Amino acid sequence: MRKYLLAHLRKIEAILDEQPEGLDYGAVLEEHLVQIGFMQHERFIHLIVTFLFSLLMVILLIAFVATGDLRLGLLGAMFFVPVLPYVCHYYFLENNVQKFYKLYDELRELSELYRREDSFNSVPINNIPRPRR
Repeated sequence: MRKYLLAHLRKIEAILDEQPEGLDYGAVLEEHLVQIGFMQHERFIHLIVTFLFSLLMVILLIAFVATGDLRLGLLGAMFFVPVLPYVCHYYFLENNVQKFYKLYDELRELSELYRREDSFNSVPINNIPRPRR
């Protein structure tokens, strides 16, 4: 997922840096919205998994302190092993989804700019309706 997210991020940043003419920015904007949806879903799933693993780890460690049963302490410590990478990955997803939002705003502005230029250039000035008096 990390490679997938970074590849899309680089693609959109390259489009924004180069701003190629003739590109359908509306289509790029729609594709980017789909990718934002994918990343939001991925982020939500990782939030749930991270929360559940962390909750189970804390419950086991509290049970270990309350009972003194070493097996509960070891089991709680074993749950710490996957929690740390999950937290790191969730942090990565969260920060990059925030970047996706900023790129969306830039793409939307660029799309609107090109749409205005196209609509302005496509209507001859003598065909613009005049206001009635």
